[in-house]
Amino acid sequence: MKSGRFFPFVIAAIIGGLTIFIVKSSVPSEGSTDARFAMAINDLAEKLDQYEGKSVRVQGTIVEGSVYAEKDEFDIYFELSHEDGQKVKVHYTKHLPDPFKEGRSAIAEGVIKDGIIQCTALTVKCPSKYKREDLSEDDYDRYKNENPEHFKDSPEPGVE
Repeated sequence: MKSGRFFPFVIAAIIGGLTIFIVKSSVPSEGSTDARFAMAINDLAEKLDQYEGKSVRVQGTIVEGSVYAEKDEFDIYFELSHEDGQKVKVHYTKHLPDPFKEGRSAIAEGVIKDGIIQCTALTVKCPSKYKREDLSEDDYDRYKNENPEHFKDSPEPGVE
């Protein structure tokens, strides 16, 4: 028997083994703290003790008056709230993102420890600099006509 006949089987076995390895390593195992639960704040607040030690990802509004520093500017505590008023406490120990401001929408990712999200990744959404959501189309057009200098970098519609 020639050894050349086994070569395709060896290649297929290697490819199959690599495929299984990649799939298994990309899916977190049960009980792993790498499993990230994306959820609403109200759901997390109701079952906070069930997520102790688990990674979570929540989005909410930074509560006015809730931001304070414990030891220094890299030891920040604040609360995120859901539109129904429920809140969760967040602890962040890195440099705050530039758009961080009370009242803005933020996404916090981290592990729950003692009922507080120990945040490892914080994303703060910036309000749109092109159009305010609370302006009607007429108000927006009026503002744009009265303040053309605010729009000089944006191309005119239909012009490329």
